[in-house]
Amino acid sequence: MRKLIAKVQSTAAMAESEGSAGETSRSRTFRIPGVARWVTALLILGGLGFGEGGVVAASPCWDAPVDGAVSDPFRAPDCRWCPGNRGIEFSLDRRATVRSAATGRVTFSGTVVDTRYVVVQMATGWKITYGRLDSTRLKTGDVVVAGVPVGVVTGEFFFGLRIDGEYVDPSPYLGRRIGRPRLIPSTGGVARPAPPSRLRCGAVDFATSPR
Repeated sequence: MRKLIAKVQSTAAMAESEGSAGETSRSRTFRIPGVARWVTALLILGGLGFGEGGVVAASPCWDAPVDGAVSDPFRAPDCRWCPGNRGIEFSLDRRATVRSAATGRVTFSGTVVDTRYVVVQMATGWKITYGRLDSTRLKTGDVVVAGVPVGVVTGEFFFGLRIDGEYVDPSPYLGRRIGRPRLIPSTGGVARPAPPSRLRCGAVDFATSPR
């Protein structure tokens, strides 16, 4: 088991180091035959986050990357190698578009064990993982801004967040647009344009109650 863990860690570290060196010519594909999927997913989604840092002045609030309810909430593992859900998952229509939740630089874009991921690091050092993508045009080194397309999904979508190398529940940082009422003059005059919607953080919808 230790040899298995070391092998996958080495692959993840290589992916991250190549990304930081500015490889932008193409997406990379890593295949690790014979590795149990749950162990691989744990190491991949966790191992691409070495070297995070930065100071966060206030908690951000982002537009959700997809339209839909969370089908499987975050479940913190009891240990680094223990099972759990290190992000949140959405069940979507196939080919649904995934949008960038925050501005940052792509540190990894490729496939591991036939699953496609894009990892984006923000200026704060936080890293967002977009997983189970069907396709993406993003390459390592690309800069993305909030709201731009990241790719399309296969039907299931994984959204993960790492802060200082640790998985955290991303749902409190995701918001929902709340419309504001528009006043209509009683005199029959022209109504003023509706004020812009505001983002209510932590208001993400769940298909079932979070456990």
